[in-house]
Amino acid sequence: MSNALSVGNRDDFLETIIRVYSGKGIAIPYIFKETYGSDEMFKAIATGFILGLKYSKYQKEENKEVVNND
Repeated sequence: MSNALSVGNRDDFLETIIRVYSGKGIAIPYIFKETYGSDEMFKAIATGFILGLKYSKYQKEENKEVVNND
């Protein structure tokens, strides 16, 4: 999927999206239709989608002591 994005192949990217969503029985989000608006729109939506897949929620470490060994 990221390969299709890097070479700008909109059709391969959307084919993968359709296959994955259909295989899971999930409705395909309407935003993917917007990828046909322009190359910039395709890159923005596809990049956002891939980043969302790789996202992990940041958890702040609390009460972490800093040791100063001077």
